[in-house]
Amino acid sequence: STAAEGEGGHADEGSRRAAQRRRALADELKRIEGARDIAVVGGGPVGVELAAEIAGKFRGKKVTLYSKSERILPGMDPRASAFATAWLEKHGVEIRAGECVESDSDEEAAERLVYTCYGSASNVDFECPLSRSSRGGLLVKGTMQSVDDPFVFAVGDCCDVRDADSGGVAAEKTAFLADVQAVVAAKNILAMAAGGAATKGADDALCTLKGFCHGKASLPLVCCISLYKNSGTFQMGGVVVNGYPAAWNKRVIEGFQLDMARNSASGNSGGLKGRVWSFMERFTILLICKLGF
Repeated sequence: STAAEGEGGHADEGSRRAAQRRRALADELKRIEGARDIAVVGGGPVGVELAAEIAGKFRGKKVTLYSKSERILPGMDPRASAFATAWLEKHGVEIRAGECVESDSDEEAAERLVYTCYGSASNVDFECPLSRSSRGGLLVKGTMQSVDDPFVFAVGDCCDVRDADSGGVAAEKTAFLADVQAVVAAKNILAMAAGGAATKGADDALCTLKGFCHGKASLPLVCCISLYKNSGTFQMGGVVVNGYPAAWNKRVIEGFQLDMARNSASGNSGGLKGRVWSFMERFTILLICKLGF
């Protein structure tokens, strides 16, 4: 009964947090509705998607998108950037490329709602003295282990793979890359827990990003950007798909991720969708790394 009570407590806490999150989102929606002028600072995926959502839902609202780079979505193919630029401008968004947002007067600041959507340094300030990269992330090997401690793993935005394993390429930090890194880390944690040659974390007994990605030191970009409900841009390696197919792809991705999150919260390891997702992930890696898409 204690276990059941514990599970019930976790469920109650999850429901409470979900309710808080819904209230926070509802409050933010009211702020957007009441704002005369909205500035989105950052021309990467998050900034572009937010500007598109606001412009799509609130037609006629003044939205300005600032990008420090000379074009929005600078990490993606120019074709993706051009399509997103045309869509945003068609829907009334003013794009200020190559500019930083200027300080407003007190009167202007009171009427202007500003969202900062540019990258920030990884929050890795804790007591464990681990090596950092020049970008500020925890420095890891291709096995996703810290270069200092084989029993510490890091994946996603908080880490950077060392040059010796990445070929010196600083990969664009995307959800797909984080997902692949997590798979590599999970494989290695299980291998170390199982004993044998992998127990001490020796590199030659573990899975590496390069090995998982068919010999590619750096994973080619896989990124999908939604532009409100029915448009978007999707890049997989050297292939770019724009318009409704990209939006459909984004909805499929989000559907899979949400369903797997629900299954995980209920104690299910992912179900059928989890297995399908794993297959599609491996198939995508095969296409872009082995077949050169």
